[in-house]
Formats: sequence, C-alpha cells, structure tokens
Amino acid sequence: LSGRAPFQVENALAAAAAAWALGLPHDAIRAGLETFRADRQDDPCRFNLVTHGEATLAIDDCHNVSALAAVVSALDRFPHPRRTAVYSAGDGRRDEDIVRQGEIMAGAFDRVVLYDDPSTAARAKGDVPGLLRRGLALGPRVAEIIYVSDYREAVGRALDLLAPGELELVQSLDGDI
Repeated sequence: LSGRAPFQVENALAAAAAAWALGLPHDAIRAGLETFRADRQDDPCRFNLVTHGEATLAIDDCHNVSALAAVVSALDRFPHPRRTAVYSAGDGRRDEDIVRQGEIMAGAFDRVVLYDDPSTAARAKGDVPGLLRRGLALGPRVAEIIYVSDYREAVGRALDLLAPGELELVQSLDGDI
C-alpha cells in the first residue's frame, strides 16, 4: 500500500529483523519483502483493501483499542470524504476499553453499524454495542449509529448504504468475513 498503513511497515520490518536474527539468507529476506502483498492471500483480514463498485472496503480484524487506532491512522491516508464502520468488540475486553473503541470511531467515521460479536457470549446481547455507543457519544464526527445484532446482516446493511466514493471498514469476524 505504498507505506500508507504504517503498522504494516512496522510488521514487515519486525519480520525482516526476526528472519535476519535467525540467520536466514539476505536474498530470502529480500524476496519475502518484495513478494509479500497486503491482500487476502498473504495477509487475510489485515487491512485488505477491496473495491466494491465505486467505493472501497477496508477489511481488518481490529478488535482492540490499539489495533483500531492503527487502522484509523492508516485510513487517514486515504482521501475518502465519507466513512462507515461495521464494528463490535471481541471477547475478554474491559468495559472501559470498549468505550474507548467507540470514542476512537466517533472521531473517524460518519456512520457506524454495530453488531453483537458471537465471541462475547458471556455478555448479554446488546451489552457490547451499548458500551460502544457510550464512546460514540463522546466524538465529533459520527452522525449515524445503526445496531444490527447479526454480523452478516450488519455487513449487508452497511453495504446497502454504501455510496460511490465512500470508504467502509468491515471488521472481520474470527479472521474471516
């Protein structure tokens, strides 16, 4: 992505350093860096960009605060004036971290479609989206919040609302969408 996703550059550098530390030949390290692509084959659900009509989908597994912040930082390097996110928080997240995720989204997206992540079965349905809403209420950008309990229905609803020129973050579900 020409360096527009800094966290991916950091990951590539870390992988190259690990390979070097393990004593792999420099030519093998170079070949790995030159042929690796941020796509669904080489790096599934890790900031994969897909064209959908005249819009762009960014697919990522950003289920925690730091991952979401990194994805939002990368999205800031793309010129789409209107953005939508399909999002929930995964299992084992503290309430304050879920609220913080909502706050991050509130400054980065115009529309957020919330769903219940099935990995949070220990929580009541709607609890995680409720916490995300608390964070979304703190931000300046978000104008529309939609709740659709089922993940696939939430993605479908967001795709139905997608207009040409927009960008949509689709959070992957358990590494697969």
